[in-house]
Amino acid sequence: MLSGFSTSRTGVDGLKTSLTSFQIDCFAGTTNQNGFRIITVVLEATDPAADNSTPFTLTNQLMNFVYGHWRTTSLVQKNQSLDDFKEIAVTDGKEKSVQLVDPQNITPVVPYATDGSADTKSLTIKFSKKNSLS
Repeated sequence: MLSGFSTSRTGVDGLKTSLTSFQIDCFAGTTNQNGFRIITVVLEATDPAADNSTPFTLTNQLMNFVYGHWRTTSLVQKNQSLDDFKEIAVTDGKEKSVQLVDPQNITPVVPYATDGSADTKSLTIKFSKKNSLS
């Protein structure tokens, strides 16, 4: 998957090859495209003597599938809150509610919608308040 080879791929930044005693190739690779990192693992690509590029070809196909069907989308920016979920009620506190602000960006992986946008319809936000008092 390194440059100069027939199965090279831009963006691959980590890889590990192995060969079992049963002549079965295995390969793990990582790549990052537009801030979306994936890790792929191909196990049991048989008969490396006949074609030692099989695990790399399969990895390329797997990476193409993931990047072709899934994407990241920005749900909440750092130090911001969701439009519909800005605060939560507080029981027996000094304040009646507190703002919900995330200290980091929240960027879930979602499938592509038919129009090419991020399909966020299936995302749900849940929380639970657990009482730590005995």
